[in-house]
Amino acid sequence: MGPSQYINLQETGATVLHNAKLPLHKRLNRKVRDIRLGIRKWRGARARNRNDSTFYIAITGSAGKSTAAALLGHVLSGHAKTHSQVFSNTIRPIARSLYRQPRGTKWSVNELGMTEQGSIGQMAKLVRPQCAIVTTVGLDHYKNFRCREAIAEEKGGLVEALRPGGLAILNADDENVVAMRNRTSEKVVTFGRSNSADYFATDISTTMASGLSLTLKGPSTDLKIRTHFTGEHFWVSITAAAVAALELGIDQKMVQQRMASFQPAWDRCHPFHTPDGPTFLVDTCKAPLYSLDLAFSTLASAQGTKKIVVGQLADHPGNSKMAARKARRLAEARADELIFVGHSGKRLGLSDRELASGRYSLFERIKELACYLKETATEDDVILLKSASILHLERVAMAWTTHVRCWKERCGKDGSCMKCGRYGLSYSVHRGILPEKICRVIANRLNEQEQNTADGVMVRH
Repeated sequence: MGPSQYINLQETGATVLHNAKLPLHKRLNRKVRDIRLGIRKWRGARARNRNDSTFYIAITGSAGKSTAAALLGHVLSGHAKTHSQVFSNTIRPIARSLYRQPRGTKWSVNELGMTEQGSIGQMAKLVRPQCAIVTTVGLDHYKNFRCREAIAEEKGGLVEALRPGGLAILNADDENVVAMRNRTSEKVVTFGRSNSADYFATDISTTMASGLSLTLKGPSTDLKIRTHFTGEHFWVSITAAAVAALELGIDQKMVQQRMASFQPAWDRCHPFHTPDGPTFLVDTCKAPLYSLDLAFSTLASAQGTKKIVVGQLADHPGNSKMAARKARRLAEARADELIFVGHSGKRLGLSDRELASGRYSLFERIKELACYLKETATEDDVILLKSASILHLERVAMAWTTHVRCWKERCGKDGSCMKCGRYGLSYSVHRGILPEKICRVIANRLNEQEQNTADGVMVRH
């Protein structure tokens, strides 16, 4: 079949002519993007159909899917040629990944993230996985779905899309996830912390120094796993990836070794040590209200003065004031000092006496926060940065080891500043459009010419 299977040209033309809510040039641009997406999907499906020897794995979930996908890809790459599509998890990068997948790939690991109703089903239909993994169902998509049941209904579309003879791996501790077993007639394997699951994790322990370890028990399995993750909540991703690898025939010893060698993403609650400065826990990808305490609890094993920086909150019922005050209550139980940056601080209702106590600090701008920590933070401090990605709060930690000159509050760019690569120049210079390589060259020359600039903040001791 040709691209017409993925592009309804008649419908596209009719929409352009009759949708009068947008100017004509915007309607035409939108339809051009739709056509390009249709072609990309067709190319992805064609490549998938030609790769008969490739085993396709798809992973979704409200939390833990990126880590599980990256970890599973790392484990499988020790066995055979593996292609992983992680972090960029919408239909366009998924389709592109399928047709750019190298020849001879044995394992294809794909992370599927949902954006709107029908998005998971659309991607699952494109990937057509032989193995489907669902980690959790939370309220990360509250704005669009409003309840866990609606989110579970959407994510369950992945399980329904399994090929004949496929395998579903489900979290037995999440009732909305384990209920998805009723949406497929293929084999289902469960994991959790209760011994009622097919595989269950016990003896879970975590410290900032040694990372997270657990024992995985199941059919003919009693496996001690050690990792570099910080935070007990990562057991879900670790267990899901380990169960998938074992069920796909990977040797237990290889699973153990590959998990021990995996380096977590630096902005997923992983310790970021600075020379002669504090240790940061950077968790700035997302900040749904319901899971804040999971991140805050990573400070439990930390030694020294514990500080929590809260930025932009997301995906919560009620108004922003209620969300900010709940975040404050949760943080008070975990940290010695609470710092709020951006609009959240205005909604806390702190009294003058509380502000004068020294336990609370409020900042309008991220650069002001960075300067404050430069002046006050010590080697004994452990600072958790928690925010939705829109605020790019990771710059506060980055500024301790490199020149950061881009302090735009909301630049509109997706992903971390490290991925963007333009942080070495002021936003007024790169405007989000100057190519990353050119930005790095100019920034390096500036760094050579001056040790400190009025535009930038670099920690020097």
